[in-house]
Amino acid sequence: MTSKDLFSIGSIFAVALLYASGAWAQSPTCGPRAKIIQVLNDRFKETRQSYAVDGQNRRFETFANAEKGSWTLVISDPSGKACIIAVGHSFETTSAS
Repeated sequence: MTSKDLFSIGSIFAVALLYASGAWAQSPTCGPRAKIIQVLNDRFKETRQSYAVDGQNRRFETFANAEKGSWTLVISDPSGKACIIAVGHSFETTSAS
């Protein structure tokens, strides 16, 4: 397992904990998954870097623009509803140490 894999798993685990505890933003930006992904690609040039699926078939995804360093964490449910639950800067990939 590479450091990138560990970062991705760690990020997804942290988001899952925040989501499950209700500690994430009170009113995240939500909408159809396809629309949110399109905006991330078109406006921010972010592409999917990692994803995981939990026991309730919710998808946790990290999108990022490696050149600019922006990143977005998205959770979506099986119905296709998605919410942006965190955004930031300074995204970078790492290699195995």
